[in-house]
Amino acid sequence: KQWYQRRVRGEQERVRRVEKLLKEEHERGNSLLTRVKDLELQNSSLRSQISEAALKRQSYLDNSSRKNAEIRELRNLVGDSFNSLAKDPAVDSYLQSVSIG
Repeated sequence: KQWYQRRVRGEQERVRRVEKLLKEEHERGNSLLTRVKDLELQNSSLRSQISEAALKRQSYLDNSSRKNAEIRELRNLVGDSFNSLAKDPAVDSYLQSVSIG
């Protein structure tokens, strides 16, 4: 009878240890799941920020490209105007009269 009682107590202790280990593993699993969810949220937020930055960058590049085209067009117009003035005999005679006077 004592042998049986010792065996039962031993089994009960073993069951308690296993239950404690299971509880600890369950808590650890919950902690890991919470960490994974937090990291997924952080990942989502960072992806959103990267996407927003990429859109801003593309907008900046598009605007810069348009401005460069406008500047190029203005330079061409100014260059064409100077070329026209240089070829116009009336401008040439006016400049000579001003420099003589």
